[in-house]
Amino acid sequence: MRVLRLSVLAIFILTSVAAVVFTTTLRSTTPAAQDIVPINKTSGFQILQAKLVGNELKLSMKNNYAQRITAYVLTVGGEFRVIEDFIIAESPTEPGIRPQQTFDRSYTLSSRRLNEAIVLQAVLLGDKTGDGDAAIYEEVLDTRLGQAVQIKRALKVLEKYEDDTPDLEKMSTEMLAALDRPEVDTLETIKDFRRAGTRNDTTQVTLSDNVKGGLIAGRNQVLRKIEEAKVFPYKKHYLQRMKIYYEALVKRL
Repeated sequence: MRVLRLSVLAIFILTSVAAVVFTTTLRSTTPAAQDIVPINKTSGFQILQAKLVGNELKLSMKNNYAQRITAYVLTVGGEFRVIEDFIIAESPTEPGIRPQQTFDRSYTLSSRRLNEAIVLQAVLLGDKTGDGDAAIYEEVLDTRLGQAVQIKRALKVLEKYEDDTPDLEKMSTEMLAALDRPEVDTLETIKDFRRAGTRNDTTQVTLSDNVKGGLIAGRNQVLRKIEEAKVFPYKKHYLQRMKIYYEALVKRL
């Protein structure tokens, strides 16, 4: 009986020691949080807190504008860029960061980026104006412009397929032709989007790289939704929802 008690006691002591060792090891391997001070080029997107935890950049920010923030651009060093654009969200409410709302986000950085300057470059607001580095937020507007062109083209095709049994294979062929219109047609379509901004001048005679990027992104998004519609059991209902979403989206863009 005494031997059994001693064995139980020994097991308890060993377990306790192992737990202490494990906890100490865990604490020693958890990276310490390092407070950092990013550069902020905006006037109303406040950085409440910025920390580096290992390779994780953790940001807590607050919208002090009177409007929603619909996009922001963050850079780390001269090459790493993050563009958070909320405008294409399929949300029942207005997308973006509401006035006075706090917004938290984490980004994983490579080891060589950890000592580089972190800069909050620009924001876009609900009325399509920007704040911060004008050249950068105009690039985001250009990307949106390319997306808007493709969404407008998609809507024209969708309007032809509102019957009870839409032929999605036929629609896919027609949609591809619409999305792949030549550059001269794109430049003409851009004139329909009258917005301020030097990079969005409707008299432009060539497409910027950002507009081209938006055209590709818009094309991919439309084709992905068409593929989703093909496997959706209620195809007419899916296309109706897609049309309603695109009608709202083209106004936001």
